[in-house]
Parts: sequence; structure tokens; C-alpha cells
Amino acid sequence: MLDLGYGNPYDVPFLSGSFLIGRTKLLREVGGFDDRYFLYYEDADLCRKIRAANWRTYYWPKAVVLHHWRRYGYCSLKGTVHMSISALRYFNKWGWRF
Repeated sequence: MLDLGYGNPYDVPFLSGSFLIGRTKLLREVGGFDDRYFLYYEDADLCRKIRAANWRTYYWPKAVVLHHWRRYGYCSLKGTVHMSISALRYFNKWGWRF
């Protein structure tokens, strides 16, 4: 989404799980986060469920959060395993399209 920039609000297919706000009604309707994801892909899965229920996922540039990004999935074998398992669960759930 880099081609759209960060200065304007717009609908997006995916939001980072480091900071999400959602209506209680919405989260109850879609069932919230899927417990099968320990780490990674839980935000992508939730955004996909939200959009499938005909709600919007929206980027708002005036919301600012400081996230200390550790890249756990890239810096350790254990993190890579967690990320890989979550990826398999996500694609098995939503389909493998290339």
C-alpha cells in the first residue's frame, strides 16, 4: 500500500494487529480473534473476517502508536516456527492462491 501514502485515510484489506480498534458489535459478530493463531496472521484473519461480514477495515492517519517491533518471527528459530505454523493455518483456512 506504499503507493497510497500515509497522509490520507482509506479502506485497506489488512491492518496491523499492533493497534486495532473495533466496535464490540462487530467483534462479536465475527467471533473476534481466532484462538488457533498463537502469534502472526491473527490480524490478517480478523481483517478478512471483518470484510467478509461486509464491514470496513479503515486506515486513519491521525492515530499514532509507537510499536517496538522485535521481528520475533525473523530473529529466532522458535519465532520462525510460530510464524510458519500460523501461515499454514491461515492459508488452509482461506485458501492457497498464487
